[in-house]
Amino acid sequence: MILPGFRHHPGHHCGSTALRNLAVYHGLEVTEAMCFGLGAGLGFVYVESEATSPTRLLMPRAPELERTFFHHLGVDFEWRSGLQFPWPAMAGWLDAGVPVLILCDLRHLDYYNTRTHFSGHSVVLAGYDPAPDRVYLADTGFEGLQEVPLTTLARAMVSPHPPFPVRNHWREVPSFVGPAGPPVAVAGAARRALLRAARAMLEPPDPAMGVAGLKRLAEAVRRWGEAPDWSWCARFAYQVIERRGTGGSAFRRLYAEFVAECEALATSADGEPLAGLAGRGLGEAMAAIARRWTDLAEAFKAVAEGDDPGAFASLGPLVADLVASEEQWCRTVLAALG
Repeated sequence: MILPGFRHHPGHHCGSTALRNLAVYHGLEVTEAMCFGLGAGLGFVYVESEATSPTRLLMPRAPELERTFFHHLGVDFEWRSGLQFPWPAMAGWLDAGVPVLILCDLRHLDYYNTRTHFSGHSVVLAGYDPAPDRVYLADTGFEGLQEVPLTTLARAMVSPHPPFPVRNHWREVPSFVGPAGPPVAVAGAARRALLRAARAMLEPPDPAMGVAGLKRLAEAVRRWGEAPDWSWCARFAYQVIERRGTGGSAFRRLYAEFVAECEALATSADGEPLAGLAGRGLGEAMAAIARRWTDLAEAFKAVAEGDDPGAFASLGPLVADLVASEEQWCRTVLAALG
């Protein structure tokens, strides 16, 4: 049983791809970039811990992307979770024509063929076959639906591993396109999302997050060569900026596309909530920031491939430039829309 009319649209990032699949299924034709932006995906976290691998971690995306996306569209959303594998409930929603959003650990999804744990990975459950107990998942860049045993899904939905430990996290997603129609809803939601992301970067709830976290990194990266796993730290930093489901440039390329869509929407009849963006050049400015992130990623890669841990000293100025650029960008958003 596959949900009638369900189409998987391959994308760059798991969360924004899943959200786009759900939105399009329910009649809201939006891009992946718009979904990422509506989830206020712009963010940053820096973590140092001897208990993690690597011991220096960058996470260049805001948490709670999925919940925030629905919140900005005026839809109540909270994850369901618990000790028991919730298959009867999830199958019941599928039988009713309702897709299910799931968080899991991709280490346990056979089609990834990886031994690396990554928990909090978003997929859409779009169907199942009761004999021989298999399910069909819409997952990021893969073409078509992925078929996996039900026992595999059960194993993947429980994981203590970072970045987002899960314990049977799931939620049915019925139609959420309101009576006002998609254009008005999207413009207002985009304004709220832009403001939320800018404020979270400038006034984060934790000094390891946002612009404050970037400042921490600018100071700390010079000393990364002192870490016993310094080469792995550098290689992983390159990967999470440029390769691991970010769309490139630490999600900033994807976010720049969202801002450009907002600028275009601001000039439409339904774009009044975004009118303050006109003439600010924020989309172009975010695209320039994205290119700086790619430069930083390449610098991390060069260190990882070399044999000189002292080379980290040259990365401090690159991060400091990002601090100034992102701080100014966020302040301009607040001035335009706040």
